[in-house]
Amino acid sequence: MVGGSRLLHLFCLVMIIFSLIFLINIGVVVAQNTTTIPVKFGVVLDFDKMVGKIGLSCINMALSDFYSTHGSYRTRLVLNPRDSKMDVVGAAAAALDLIKNVEVQAIIGPHNSMQANFVINLGNKSHVPIITFSATSPSLTSLRSPYFIRATQNDSFQVHAISAIVQHFRWREAVPIYIDNEFGEGIIPYLTDALQMINARVPYRSVIPSSATNDQIIQELYKLMTMPTRVFIVHMTPSLGNRLFSIAKQIGMMSKGYAWIVTDGMTNVWRLTNPSTIDSFQGILGVRTLVPQSNALEDFRARWKRKFQQDNPTIIDAELNIFGLWAYDATVALAMAIENVSLANFIFNNTNSIPTNGTDLETFGVSLSGSQLIQALSGTQFKGLTGDIRFLNGQLQSSIFEIVNVNGNGERRVGFWTPKSGIVRELADLGTNNANHKPNLGPIIWPGDTTSSPKGWEIPTNGKKLRIGVPVKAGVNEDFRGPPLYQAGTSFWFSFSSMVFAHRERVVSNLARFVVIIWCFVVLILTQSYTASLASLLTVQQLQPTVTDINEILKKGERVGFLKGSFVEGILKDLKFSDSQLVKYESPEELNDLFVKGSANGGIAAALDEIPYIKLFLAKHCGKYTTMEPTFETDGFGFIKEGQLKMVILPKVDQHLRK
Repeated sequence: MVGGSRLLHLFCLVMIIFSLIFLINIGVVVAQNTTTIPVKFGVVLDFDKMVGKIGLSCINMALSDFYSTHGSYRTRLVLNPRDSKMDVVGAAAAALDLIKNVEVQAIIGPHNSMQANFVINLGNKSHVPIITFSATSPSLTSLRSPYFIRATQNDSFQVHAISAIVQHFRWREAVPIYIDNEFGEGIIPYLTDALQMINARVPYRSVIPSSATNDQIIQELYKLMTMPTRVFIVHMTPSLGNRLFSIAKQIGMMSKGYAWIVTDGMTNVWRLTNPSTIDSFQGILGVRTLVPQSNALEDFRARWKRKFQQDNPTIIDAELNIFGLWAYDATVALAMAIENVSLANFIFNNTNSIPTNGTDLETFGVSLSGSQLIQALSGTQFKGLTGDIRFLNGQLQSSIFEIVNVNGNGERRVGFWTPKSGIVRELADLGTNNANHKPNLGPIIWPGDTTSSPKGWEIPTNGKKLRIGVPVKAGVNEDFRGPPLYQAGTSFWFSFSSMVFAHRERVVSNLARFVVIIWCFVVLILTQSYTASLASLLTVQQLQPTVTDINEILKKGERVGFLKGSFVEGILKDLKFSDSQLVKYESPEELNDLFVKGSANGGIAAALDEIPYIKLFLAKHCGKYTTMEPTFETDGFGFIKEGQLKMVILPKVDQHLRK
């Protein structure tokens, strides 16, 4: 018993030890599986502007949504936001701080093209990818900046949609109005080339300074009013654009005859403008990227609106725009690309080991993961909120553009544009690509509340009118000189002598001219008489019937036709025609055959029928037959209701009706 107890205790001790070892192993595995690697990335935005607030909110939601559905990923992006303070230097300082002090692996932002130009240079030097979702200037090209990713549409993509609108309405000239900075100037070479491809001229380029006063804008618009061109393409920031259209309305440039086209720089944020300024936009056309509707997008809009209202309680009725959606998709693309980079490369190679707290350019290092991260971003493809996300040479690929018209309290879609099909009216027509396809847009309300398309040019009302002087000189025709009586006789003579070319001969006396005039009348009378006589001889003889009297037919024993079943048979028998002379026919074709045969060959010489049937027959054979007198009148038709009289008395009724 004692030995058995010891064995039992030993067995229990061994089992406890194995259990502890098993639990420890499980704990290690769980700890290993739950360990994630934080990867720092920076965000440089203007947090005092609506685009910056919306962008930051969408980035935070993208991180939360992505890692809630990808919990098995080893990496986790850690957000480090910086405010650019709406300044180019502020954006550069914020990016430099993120690269040097925080050592971020990527930066999303900044907001506009001017700020992005400086930040991209810092990214190239430090091998830190710069991902922008709102800088659209074509000058920010990835060919010169290998560490730049544009997760938004390039402005050069929309110029072909704008030129298609100009070509659709057959406008021959257009004036671009753009802001005087890198954002405004970047699109102009591409826009000019696109217009030249459709043979449209650019007679003038209107440049508005970013800090322009109202007086400067008025002066520039008055200059445009003195020009004949009435088609304007506006490419500027929303704040400056609102002022431009407000002043244009005040001075009468939003009236009938004007055409305004706005690029997506303003069209994408129309919903963010003050509703009181919408009256200044009436009648203009806008071009912007089409965002396909989906359940995921609608769900995100609802969640974003609640989240944004909680984070920004002082902002009422904020609307999500496409820049926020691009910020969301850019964050998802970065999270997917980070997972494909080697974990050992998330470090910086500091070439200068001297410690410093400054932000000078000589002291920050180079990211070892930069080249791999750029390759991973270039190969990233997925279905985002804005559609298919795919980067080619660091550029988000072009998609469909929609064309909208501002009318009433909002906008109305009037068509679409695609690189393959051009302008189409509906989404169902997007695949149309054939020779018979014609561009088509929906009804457009133009400035001045009119549906008539502007012709594109006007005579400048404010310019100086060109006056042309024509010298007045008396007539030099020698034929009509002389005393008044001679001039009157010459004028009266020329009106008649032109018909016989007598004015080529020299007839001086008015009496001689009178004789020639009388002769003209004689010639006209003789000509008209001859023409009438000849026409009578040629036509009357052809229409002369071969039979002129029904009694003549009866005497000659000619055969006469009548419609089978017609009461005409009784009339013919009353006229003493024998049964051998009567021939029945059932159709107009059979009647024509009987006439062709003739009475001697089994046909007929004449036919007696009701006038409506005769007219119908003559309409088909008007060149062969005619009618002749006399016309026989009948007493009309009588009707007896069936069933009220016996059929045996119908022959008697018919006999009395014929009398």
